[in-house]
Amino acid sequence: MYDFHYSYEQVDTKGIVTNIISNDRLAENARYIENWLRAEYRFSPKFKVLLTLMTSSAYDDIKTNKYHLRTSYGMIPTLYYSPFKNIDIRFFFAYIGRYYDYSNYAVENLDVADYNKNELRLGLIAPLLLL
Repeated sequence: MYDFHYSYEQVDTKGIVTNIISNDRLAENARYIENWLRAEYRFSPKFKVLLTLMTSSAYDDIKTNKYHLRTSYGMIPTLYYSPFKNIDIRFFFAYIGRYYDYSNYAVENLDVADYNKNELRLGLIAPLLLL
């Protein structure tokens, strides 16, 4: 499955560009472009894997300057285990990796640096049954 998201914000409601430029006001005319790719595969009745890949780019003041500030890359491989055949309860283990790549303009003028974030998640998914 592929998903594309384009967002033009006259006032930066996401706050990403505002946090990068770090002045005491909200950024204006921010643009965000995201691409998501997701694939899942069931290799046995009890196990399923899901792989999600993404990119996200942020631009500041596209009407005047067209400054590309940042591109982030992400990867989320997830393993699901369903121990019961007739009960919809799943356990999962996921790794979430993100790399934030700032443009030369942002590094030179806005005092930011590339970095990455990594996390592991272990959990349980069960339906919420309402009466």
